[in-house]
Amino acid sequence: MRLPDDTPSAARARVPAREDQERQWRPPEGGRLTRQPRLAPPSGCDEPLEHPGSLIRTPAEVAQMNERLGAITSQVLVSQEAERKRIAAELHDGLGQTLSLLRFEIEGCVERAAASDDDRQCAALRRTFEHVQRALQELREITRNLMPAVISDRGLIGSLELLCSEFRAVCPKVKLRVELKAAEGRLPDEIAVAIYRISQEALHNIARHADACEALLVLAAGGGGVELLIRDDGVGLPADGRPRRGLGLLTMRERVESLGGRFQITGAADKGCSVRASWAL
Repeated sequence: MRLPDDTPSAARARVPAREDQERQWRPPEGGRLTRQPRLAPPSGCDEPLEHPGSLIRTPAEVAQMNERLGAITSQVLVSQEAERKRIAAELHDGLGQTLSLLRFEIEGCVERAAASDDDRQCAALRRTFEHVQRALQELREITRNLMPAVISDRGLIGSLELLCSEFRAVCPKVKLRVELKAAEGRLPDEIAVAIYRISQEALHNIARHADACEALLVLAAGGGGVELLIRDDGVGLPADGRPRRGLGLLTMRERVESLGGRFQITGAADKGCSVRASWAL
């Protein structure tokens, strides 16, 4: 035997008819809603329900939300660079100094072992010395990747030249051509860091994924702006022409657009890929 609440009539009493729900939020003929539309709640629910139509945004609201998102992204990137700088400084001043002292002490032990004709001990110390040397080199590379301090030391052009030299050493099979023509004195620091980071990520992608024979990096200024172009002749983009939405690509786009620039990536399967970033100055 059914309980009274399980009868169809009871169910209809709990949930208002669709026509009644729509009537409660539909604006008058030729009019417009001046408040968020709400549906009458089912029986037993005290809070009114938002109608799906309330999620619709006007173009002005969308533009405001995009502007707010861009400001937040810019703040995140600035905070990220500051945190990288802090970590890099701590690694250099702490672990870096410790490894350097350890290297000097081992070097002295090697000299004393050699003087005492203890070949076995001397060979062991030399191996330890080599391990410390590799650890120091890796620490320097981590620090440089965390914080492009080379920009302040060498300038943007010198930093990009060093980055390209490192790329050639790591990936000698790719013939990299470099053209650096920008007057870096005109570039704000934020854009200079963005150019370095985008170049770093793009060259990393070429080395790991492109299977390219040739690559090109161009930085040029003129016409009231600056433009960075990085191109390769590798495997290119997927057959649908859409780049894979990896974290590196998203980060590059956010770096450019958060600083008011334009970002574009183009290519085709087996026809290479081009990354282009530009800013008005």
